[in-house]
Amino acid sequence: MTSGKDDATVPGRPADRLVDAGFHQMSALGFEITRELRDEYLADPTRMPTSLQTPERKAQFLAELAAGRVGTRHDALLRLSGWDPDPEVAVALRPLLESEDVFEAGQAALGLARQADVTDLPAVMRLLYRVSPADGGTTEAMLPPLRAALSLAALANADIVEGVRSRAREWRGEGKVRRQSWETQLDAEVDALLGE
Repeated sequence: MTSGKDDATVPGRPADRLVDAGFHQMSALGFEITRELRDEYLADPTRMPTSLQTPERKAQFLAELAAGRVGTRHDALLRLSGWDPDPEVAVALRPLLESEDVFEAGQAALGLARQADVTDLPAVMRLLYRVSPADGGTTEAMLPPLRAALSLAALANADIVEGVRSRAREWRGEGKVRRQSWETQLDAEVDALLGE
């Protein structure tokens, strides 16, 4: 008989046995998913757990974000993109929307969406256009800023959300010539976000 809960979240189930055996599970944001953090992680995998959002860690990640090394900067950006609303984090993320590094700009957009300041929507929309096929980009590159734009638009109203979708549809264009199966999956994700 099962409890109805996911096996990974029930003590004594596979996830706990893996931890007991010395295996570690990491989140996409780069922190270890311990027993203590598991419930908070499962509630929102895109958020840094409360206990990890300390002033010391924030200062470290902000310093690393300003560092010149790409790997270090990307790691810090991932962590800060999951940070709860914080003026210092928002100020650090905003200039990254202009980055030529598509990962960096897209992750900054997702971080700004978590900061939940609707005034960031125009800058995120500029990024969405810049990485779209309309400006020489790709559908794949549109995913993070599109998610961010829709999240920020939802803070305003349904008309703004539909406006974001309408522009994204236009910027995406018609042609869907796909070479790989993973590209079809990404197209399906964009379709879902655009309500198609």
